[in-house]
Amino acid sequence: MTTLQHLIADAIGYHTARVWVFEELKKHLAGQDCELEQATLMFCGTLDFDNPTRADVQNLMRVLGGGKWTKEKSGTDGRLNYETEQPVLGGDVKLRLYAAHPPGTCRLVEEKVVIAAIPAQPERIELRMVLKCDPEVETADSQAEPAVAAAE
Repeated sequence: MTTLQHLIADAIGYHTARVWVFEELKKHLAGQDCELEQATLMFCGTLDFDNPTRADVQNLMRVLGGGKWTKEKSGTDGRLNYETEQPVLGGDVKLRLYAAHPPGTCRLVEEKVVIAAIPAQPERIELRMVLKCDPEVETADSQAEPAVAAAE
């Protein structure tokens, strides 16, 4: 086979694996009251769902059995990106929920963090986005979300 034929075969294999994971995910979600057809789907090293509803986030995390998810600030104001730490459904693809709403009792807040001086750098202040949740308000939404490891 030529180099071009190898590249085409690799691309077909790559996308076939992702389509398989998507089909398996659809089977797992059948009858689970998820509205993922409203989310934008694309392949980019992860299986991405853009702008999922809060209900979709909860349902996906529940259906996939929780597991470890990382979260980071999204490029969309006040939203989060969630990504599985491990591939899902026995495949080699991770799942990412892009620009998802945080739990109802939480919000992203900008905080000033003092970084101590080290020999090579003076003390400085960094602005970081932190997820703050109201501990006095327990809702079904905040109880249903599995543990999410914070990414910095």
